[in-house]
Amino acid sequence: MENKNQNLRNRVVAVLTEICANVDNYSTEAILQEVLAAKLPGSLRELTANFSDHPIAPMTPSPDEVRVCVEKGRQITIQGKDPCDGRQRKVDILWEYVPIELKSVTTLKSDVYGYQFLKDIHRMERLVSLEGVDEISDYRLCIFVASDPAIWKRIEGYKAPQVYNGMIVEPGYWVQYQQNSPVTRWYDYPPFYIAGSYRIEWEPLPLGAKYLLVEVGRY
Repeated sequence: MENKNQNLRNRVVAVLTEICANVDNYSTEAILQEVLAAKLPGSLRELTANFSDHPIAPMTPSPDEVRVCVEKGRQITIQGKDPCDGRQRKVDILWEYVPIELKSVTTLKSDVYGYQFLKDIHRMERLVSLEGVDEISDYRLCIFVASDPAIWKRIEGYKAPQVYNGMIVEPGYWVQYQQNSPVTRWYDYPPFYIAGSYRIEWEPLPLGAKYLLVEVGRY
C-alpha cells in the first residue's frame, strides 16, 4: 500500500509541475481544480463530504466569549463552532479513491491562507465519506500552490496561523487566531486540533512558484 500511495503522489506531483508551468492554471483555486482534475483521468469534483467527530476534543469558548459573539449576531454555543460544519462541506477532487484538497494563492492579500490549509488537513483527518461514492481511501492529499514568497516564509509576530517552510506540526497542534476578538477566534475561524504529525515542506515549481503537499490519514 505504501508503494501504491507513493506512486499516486508522484503522479500528482508530475501533473502539478506540468500545469504550473503556466501561471494562468493556478491564478485561482477554481481554475487549478478544473485544470488538475482534467489531467487526472476519472477525477470527480466538488463532492459533498461527511465528517466524523473531532479526533481530539477542542477547547471551547468561555461564557463571556459566547456572550460577545451572540451580542454581535454570531450564534454560537458553549460547545463552540465546528470547522467542518457549514456550506463548504465539499471536497475538491476525488481521484482513484484519493480525496484531494487544493489551495492556490498568487499574492498574499490576507492572513487566512495558513488557517485554511491547516483546516484542510483537519477536514481530511475527519473525512468519512463522499456523497455518491461507495469507497474512499484513508490516504488523502492536501495541496497548496503559491507564487508569493510571503506565503511560505515565517512572519514574526503574526497573529494568524501560518504554514511556513520547515514548520513541524505535532499531534495535538492547536490552530486558532491570536486576535483579541472572540468573533474572530471562535466564530469566523473556528479553532481545532490537528491529530496527526506533519512536516511543512514547500517544493519548487516552474517560474519561482512553490507547492506544499501534505499526505493525510484518517483519524
